[in-house]
Amino acid sequence: MKLTSLQARICITAGLCLFVSSASLVIYGLFTSRANEQYVSDEVAVLIEHSTVREIQNLAESRENAIQAKLQSALDAARTMASTFSASKASQSPLTLGREQINRVLLGVLKDNPEFNGTYSCWEQDALDGKDLISRDAQDGSNPLTGRFTPYWTRSPDGRIAVQPLVEYDSADSHPNGVPKGGWYQGPKSTLKESVLDPIPYVVQGSKVWLTTLSVPVVANGKFYGVVGADFDIAFIQKLSEQMSAELYGGKGSVTILSNQGLVVADSQRAELIGQPMKTLFADSWEKVLSDIQGGRGESLLNQNTQNFEVLMPIPLGRTGKPWAIFIRLPKAVVMSQAITLEHELQARSLNNSIWQVSVGLTILLLALTALWFAAAKIVGPIREAAALAANI
Repeated sequence: MKLTSLQARICITAGLCLFVSSASLVIYGLFTSRANEQYVSDEVAVLIEHSTVREIQNLAESRENAIQAKLQSALDAARTMASTFSASKASQSPLTLGREQINRVLLGVLKDNPEFNGTYSCWEQDALDGKDLISRDAQDGSNPLTGRFTPYWTRSPDGRIAVQPLVEYDSADSHPNGVPKGGWYQGPKSTLKESVLDPIPYVVQGSKVWLTTLSVPVVANGKFYGVVGADFDIAFIQKLSEQMSAELYGGKGSVTILSNQGLVVADSQRAELIGQPMKTLFADSWEKVLSDIQGGRGESLLNQNTQNFEVLMPIPLGRTGKPWAIFIRLPKAVVMSQAITLEHELQARSLNNSIWQVSVGLTILLLALTALWFAAAKIVGPIREAAALAANI
């Protein structure tokens, strides 16, 4: 009985050693497998985050260039006209421009630029030719009450071009969205600088449209004579924002174009917000976003509160010093869907590997214990015989 007990003790002792060794190896294998899995998952997530931010930045930059080029073309046209009109007012200038000549220039620029919604020029009282009073009944865009030369050449949706007098250029009132009604005129008049006005509602040939107006002052010998400019129906910017959104994970991101005063110029998901304050979109962070826009600062980050990737890209506008911006938001869950799928696959593989590790470890342990049992029997056999012989003596 004692010898049998000795055999059992040998098996138990060796078995415990084998069990501890096998368990240690299995646990270490499980730990390292989980650590590697977590490392791969974290690294993939970081790589995807960086790649996504770069992708959004590249898209924003390309579209920023497109918007800037459109607006810049209007500013260039306005600058050229302003230079010509200013030259006619310079001292001892041989160039003389009247209402008919200026209208021809405005009409020609509008025809040559089909993306323009309109071209215009607004002059101070009697600043052009001193003939305001006798021009009150003219059909050339002169003001019907004062005769002041204020032609506004516009293009209707069906392509029809017509001229009408400008309105509200001397108004101190503001539109419901806070944009000064006469800002496109009063701004250049007071600063002698170019102006890109935030979106304003305007009636063009009987239809209400949202316009962004670009104007350049006409200045000669330090004196302000008026402004000349062009405007856009910002529908093209809205279409551009929708195209950008469609290129971001099938439209799952949102693209917003914001003005320098914090108004929505375009929004890929909510076109009805055009011309409205950005507070409706960024209730908690609008002040910081507006500060970044006005400071011409870009930003790319993962917003921990909303779990959105957010990219802000400034849009410089000529010499105005008042940039606009593109703001793109993309949910992290959309971006990380591939990483999450990979993580689930790694977890499934890890679980399968763990089961196999434990199973193989237990199988080896059982086989080793069986082998130990028989090996212990061979060791105990001679001892049993010697004990029996000693008992007989």
